[in-house]
Amino acid sequence: MNLKATQESATHFHLCDYPHITDAITKKVPAHMHGALVRYLNDGIQPGDFLTKLLQGKLEAFFIADEINLSAFRDWVDFLYNDMPSVAWGSETIVGMWTHSQREVRDDRG
Repeated sequence: MNLKATQESATHFHLCDYPHITDAITKKVPAHMHGALVRYLNDGIQPGDFLTKLLQGKLEAFFIADEINLSAFRDWVDFLYNDMPSVAWGSETIVGMWTHSQREVRDDRG
């Protein structure tokens, strides 16, 4: 991703500006996870346990995944490494900063 790893860059993110990410979500992410991932990216809404652990880069996600996500784990890893903005995943701190900055933007929009 060509997004700067700063809180400022995260505040200007919206999926409509990155159609290749939307396309990758459709192709690589299980359908029942699309909503949670989009809400996380656009609005900073904290997803459930599995997706939160995955975004934080914690292998624990593997053990709490449902059957669909477990079978799609390679696709998840492919999506994270090749399509997900690096400012939005990788550690607990990064995920926390992303949710905070996106919530601020959402609150400013009203």
